[in-house]
Amino acid sequence: MNALVTISNHAGLMRMLLHPEAGERRIFLLECHVAGVRYYDAPGLRDVLHEGLDVELRRQPANPHDELAIEVLLRGDAGGKLGYVPRAHNTVLARLMDAGKRLDGRLTGIDFRHAEWLDIGLRIEMVENVGSSIAGWRG
Repeated sequence: MNALVTISNHAGLMRMLLHPEAGERRIFLLECHVAGVRYYDAPGLRDVLHEGLDVELRRQPANPHDELAIEVLLRGDAGGKLGYVPRAHNTVLARLMDAGKRLDGRLTGIDFRHAEWLDIGLRIEMVENVGSSIAGWRG
């Protein structure tokens, strides 16, 4: 059985989805869009993109335009780069990833209405083992 726990502190709300049977805790961090989709592989991957699809988030510290860049990639055989986590949202996420935290991405919506425009929604969660701890949280 999963449990959604919401904690309020001076910085705002933190939501945690507990998966006891899986041995992990998923902490909601952000919902945003995928930036730059028209410049990468997303337009050609329309047939495989769908809401709920898990995607890989990969740091790209050598990016010449943004040293905190986080790529959004398809997992598995489909492969392909969808774009980036928007620069306006990547600072804390990049620091978490650099500190060894696991972040997972999931597509939350895909808008194909315009032939030259593709809007892809992205949900980002931090994943921890239930045995690990979070400041201010005892599990």
